[in-house]
Amino acid sequence: MDLADALHLSSSSDADEFFTFDRRFERLARGLERPVRLL
Repeated sequence: MDLADALHLSSSSDADEFFTFDRRFERLARGLERPVRLL
């Protein structure tokens, strides 16, 4: 997923669902042994 997809999702009616997925992914990434670099 690139930035354009994220912006499109965040501006759509699925913003809440996308936010929930984003938080779940963040929690999952934090649980990994190696830090995940998004940039």
